Amino acid sequence: MSTKRENVTAFLEKYAMIYIGDTYMNKKLSIKDIAEIAGLSVSTVSRVINHKGRYSKETEKKINEIIKEYGYTRSQAAVSLRNTKSMIIALLVPDITNEFYSKIAFYLEKALRQHGYMLFICNTENKDQVVQECIHELISKNVDGIISMVAIKSFPKSFMNNPIPIIGIDSMCPYYPLIHNDSYQIAYQCTQLFIDKGRKHLVYIIPTDASLQSDIPQIKGFKQCLADHSLSYKDNIYKIPVRNASYEDAESLVYQLLNDDPKIDGIICGSDKIALGAFYAAKRLNKKIPEDILIIGNDHTLFSQLSSISTVSRNRQELAEKACDEIIKMNQDTSYKGKSQIVDFHIIERNSTKGDKR
Repeated sequence: MSTKRENVTAFLEKYAMIYIGDTYMNKKLSIKDIAEIAGLSVSTVSRVINHKGRYSKETEKKINEIIKEYGYTRSQAAVSLRNTKSMIIALLVPDITNEFYSKIAFYLEKALRQHGYMLFICNTENKDQVVQECIHELISKNVDGIISMVAIKSFPKSFMNNPIPIIGIDSMCPYYPLIHNDSYQIAYQCTQLFIDKGRKHLVYIIPTDASLQSDIPQIKGFKQCLADHSLSYKDNIYKIPVRNASYEDAESLVYQLLNDDPKIDGIICGSDKIALGAFYAAKRLNKKIPEDILIIGNDHTLFSQLSSISTVSRNRQELAEKACDEIIKMNQDTSYKGKSQIVDFHIIERNSTKGDKR
């Protein structure tokens, strides 16, 4: 029986070098070439490469070592032609510079890669026209599915003619399944936390798309909790357009609110950026935090961590992994339409809400 070295030598002599002028050029490895080096059948090598099972751990290790040593890469174009699959999933995000979205993108890419898929990210700037253009281009590129973190209000004709799996993360749309947190409960529990600490003059500030302002679960949760404690909820809900939801805009808004109504003793924010702006505004007015005013954000980003602002962790990794599982199932079984799922959250208390009850 020939040794591995003898197999490699024979392979190089037979396949690997093409003589052009005075130069030897490497020939691209094929599955057949790997099979010859390993002394195994082509079908066995193919099963290992495509994770089809029916091979031993020793065989898998042997083939993977050869792949690593000789730099084999399978032709994704050829795989796509055979399977009519591109093995690419697209992610639509409003703003990839936002830590919440970029972290989810990170976890998605990691989870999808473990299943042989690649992630293609589209930054939509939260503009409907850009969303439409992205979907149209993604259809033309034969992506296998779309994970959307923006609300898709309508679909281009190209999608209607070539529907592909779509699942949402933390976006509001009735057309496809959604992986999300219970936004109603997030707002309700944050409000309950403030009331339990003796606060009665509360404000809720939320970043939102103008077209969705009529039916927002967070606002419903906030109002319901106040109503359950016989507290007024008139004129204490403020909305900041998503594209303007910077901490500077929030600081300006909160500074004006606190000037107009010094009795405000709690601010619940729909993002950590807004919470940071509220924090700066309160400091400018010499408000003591948390003695004079409580502040809580949302998303558990660096904005809250560095300023010790309380926030809500929405389990971004679990959101991403559940979305990954669903889009792959939908891709592999066209009869499966996906399933909406709710992911748990938890409140992280830091200095901006800790302290004695009033």
